[in-house]
Amino acid sequence: MGDDLKSHLQADSLYTGISSGPNRQLQRDDDVCRAKTIKNSVVVNEELTADEWKRRYEKERDKNARLKGVIERCEAELAKWRAG
Repeated sequence: MGDDLKSHLQADSLYTGISSGPNRQLQRDDDVCRAKTIKNSVVVNEELTADEWKRRYEKERDKNARLKGVIERCEAELAKWRAG
């Protein structure tokens, strides 16, 4: 890298140089900042009755069955495309 370009990139606040041996990658600061903006959500420990647990279980079981069907349809379509 030329000295002029190197000094320009170092002065430019949008880029951070990341060195991995002789190769150098440029990463935008806003990509780094995006990780800093992730917010964790708090979940309260709930005391559920047996009926509430059963409803949640059935809801998740139905959701799981529906998603398995989606996967099977996608795999069938993929097999069809691969077969030509």
